[in-house]
Amino acid sequence: MGKKDKKDKKNKAEPEDENKAWEVDVNAQRFIRTTTPVLLDSMIDMLETESEKMAVIDFTERLEALYALRSAPHREALRRSFDMFCPDPDGGTDHASLKVAGHADGHSGHHSHSRLEQEEDVFLELLHMAFSKANFQLLSQSEYDAGQAESFEVAIDMEINAKKLDSEFIERLHDRMQHEDEFAEAASVTRQVLVYHRGQGQTTTTGMFIMEKVDLLLLDLWDLVIWLIFFFLRMLRESINLRGHFRRMVWLAGVVSHALVTHGVGKEQEEEEEETLPEDEPTIDTPKSRKVYRNTLRRAVHNNWFTLLTPVTLIEPTYREMVIVYRMKEEAKAAAKAGRVPHVEIKTFANVPMADFEVILPAQRTITRASDILKLLAVIGGAAAYVYKSIQEAFTDDPDAMMEDVVVDMFPVLLGAGTYASKALTQWLNAQKKYNTIITQYLFEKSFANNFTVFSYVMDSIIHQEHKEALLAYFFLWQHGAQSSAELDKEVERFLARLNEDIDFDAQDALDKLSKDGLIRFRGDLQNQSQLFYLPIVQCIHKVEEKVTKLLYDKNRPCPYCSVLDELKS
Repeated sequence: MGKKDKKDKKNKAEPEDENKAWEVDVNAQRFIRTTTPVLLDSMIDMLETESEKMAVIDFTERLEALYALRSAPHREALRRSFDMFCPDPDGGTDHASLKVAGHADGHSGHHSHSRLEQEEDVFLELLHMAFSKANFQLLSQSEYDAGQAESFEVAIDMEINAKKLDSEFIERLHDRMQHEDEFAEAASVTRQVLVYHRGQGQTTTTGMFIMEKVDLLLLDLWDLVIWLIFFFLRMLRESINLRGHFRRMVWLAGVVSHALVTHGVGKEQEEEEEETLPEDEPTIDTPKSRKVYRNTLRRAVHNNWFTLLTPVTLIEPTYREMVIVYRMKEEAKAAAKAGRVPHVEIKTFANVPMADFEVILPAQRTITRASDILKLLAVIGGAAAYVYKSIQEAFTDDPDAMMEDVVVDMFPVLLGAGTYASKALTQWLNAQKKYNTIITQYLFEKSFANNFTVFSYVMDSIIHQEHKEALLAYFFLWQHGAQSSAELDKEVERFLARLNEDIDFDAQDALDKLSKDGLIRFRGDLQNQSQLFYLPIVQCIHKVEEKVTKLLYDKNRPCPYCSVLDELKS
């Protein structure tokens, strides 16, 4: 790939020329990227009196403390599982939790296989719950297909070597969760490696892409050849089956009428029928989709053939954060031999292009594309045909022509073909080496948390996301009075849009949190667009303070902050 200038975009921007890019449907995000201080400043700017501003600040701090304390049981349970499957290399292993987790047989002291499977199942369910609360999404099949359809910086075909992965514990999670929509729509690859993501961005890269453009032209030429072959074979078959001029005319009329129905009359009728169908009212929990812009080399060249001679700017949507969960089979075998718990690998990455995300997956191996072989054969075949034709024409015109002169005339063409063929062959042979270089670069530039460090990262994300959701829901109820959950959803999304956030706010989930804490009241059923009423903010502050005090001093509850203190001590 040629020299390129890369630039990461924080916000999704529409391309200047709509003909140079098209939209890709992706699942809507519920990840609120804006920090709490920025949200708080924006909300305070909407208030007039100093007393209201101070009340909002007080309420925000107390509400965050409540969610931090309330997450303690989940935090403690997840930490126990992390100590077993992703132990902290600096802090050592929590042997107490290992004894609780697995019952040892009286002789060997090793975990029984069934007990180990139970602990693996608990760990993955706790981990999935944590990622869901932090607004991560499991990679869907549609998102996987959209990424596989194109390439951005990594023009290498890869596949997972399933023999190197121990994915039984992930398969069990899928089997238990198959009734949930998220797992029913999950990508097939998530049965081997769990892939979560949240947040969307955009990245661009500019370059000449000489080799890629030549490859594209050769592929287009090959597609044309294949289409012509099938077209003539079909015409030959029809000419054999349909005897006579009249039958051919009938067949042609049928083809024309089918085309009219498919692209004209039939389409209009379908559109009319769709317009008459009653539309159901969308609910808050209905999954939404968003459109993001993508400009690939194929699209750019096909829209404007002059780009073959000029630099091209490619636009690719990115996943702001991606997390993969997996276990290598070598680790499982080594753990079984040593009589210990097999460790699970958890890695996080930032700003991963949608078309190149498979680079971060483990146990990858490069595969030879049929197009690579065809390109090589096409160049060799074309060069051989050119040599044969040139020699034949030269000696036909002048039987006394010197072979050296013919070779000199052919040299520029042969040099170009040889250069391209050698470079294509080198790329083909060095594909695995290139992949190893790329993954090393990704691990260095885009990885930011691995294994045990993911624990604190995801637990902090849960607190921040749940706190921001509840805070936004209460604030806009407080500012606008009684309203339905659908109206609240739109109001919050409009507010976040002013902060360059394009998300699908889950108002229903936020209202559930506020309702459980007694901070809102509603008339009718909360699930069915009931009217919502807020409690005065002073009363909410007192209620939250009471709940914080109870969590801190209730002797019947486990210590909610001991795990936090242990982390600080270590």
